[in-house]
Order: sequence, then structure tokens, then C-alpha cells
Amino acid sequence: MIKPSSGKPRYCYQVQPVNGSYSNIDVILTSIVMKYGTKQIPAEVGKTSIDSDRNGDGIQEITVCFTKANITYLFAGLPAGVTRWTVSIEGDLRTGARFRGNFDTFVRGPVSGTAMAASVAPNPLNPATKLSFATSKPGSVRVDMFDLQAVWSGRFRPRPTWRRVATS
Repeated sequence: MIKPSSGKPRYCYQVQPVNGSYSNIDVILTSIVMKYGTKQIPAEVGKTSIDSDRNGDGIQEITVCFTKANITYLFAGLPAGVTRWTVSIEGDLRTGARFRGNFDTFVRGPVSGTAMAASVAPNPLNPATKLSFATSKPGSVRVDMFDLQAVWSGRFRPRPTWRRVATS
């Protein structure tokens, strides 16, 4: 059960191919996302990895984790109580294909969240990084980067190839 108001810092899931539909070594780990409705959140890069056979069925799993902040964004606006929702975890394969798995999960509401979720990888930044973000409100985005000592590292504007898509 997902409880966004709990103190849990992340939620992790085990993902594995069904009937040899793909190979875990072909999965581009940084492309993995969770989707609910029209929203999607990126997996936490530092906590997502190809794992051993944790459930003992002879098939290696990928551990995929999502931060509490991103989970809160994904389910923001849900009413009080425990409700069942269908979500999907999907990602890109080095072969050019994608994998996708749907499952039902229970979420304890109410869920209050912000209009934006973001993640940066790798963290710490060295020497380049990828910033992924999602927003539920249309409009411009301004990004300021700071180092650990709160020293401003620069202002960045989205490249013309970036998609500015508001989700709701």
C-alpha cells in the first residue's frame, strides 16, 4: 500500500520479464517511469538496479524505486481513504522496443502535492547531468542549479527539442 503521508522516503518494486519477453540487460535503467492517468514520474536513478533473483523463481529482477516526492506528485488530489488504482511501470530497451507492466496498487489518501516533480541524475552532478521534470500546470519553466554549498551554478533554459507538456 502506498501511503504518501508516511515517513517512507521511497517505494520500490521488482520488475522482471514475462515469458522471456525481453532481457534485463537490454533495459535502459534511466528510462524507467511509473504512470498513473496522464502523469508519469521517473525512477530514482541511484536506487534502480538489476538485482538477483529475489523471489526465487529463476528470473532476475530489476529493483525500481520512486521517491516519496514523486509518488506524492503522481497521486496528488486523491480523496481520503484507501482506494485501488491501476499504474504502469515502463521503460526503453536498447533494442529500440519498450517494456510495460500494469498492476493494481492501493493508495491511502488524501494526497496533497505540488504541481511539479523533478529528479536529477547522476546526483551529485559529475560533470554532466540529466534533469527530468513533470508539471501539472502549463507555463514556462525556469531552472536554477546550485551546488551543495548553495553556490549558484547557472540558469538553464529548456532546449527547443524539449517537450513542454502539462499533465493533469
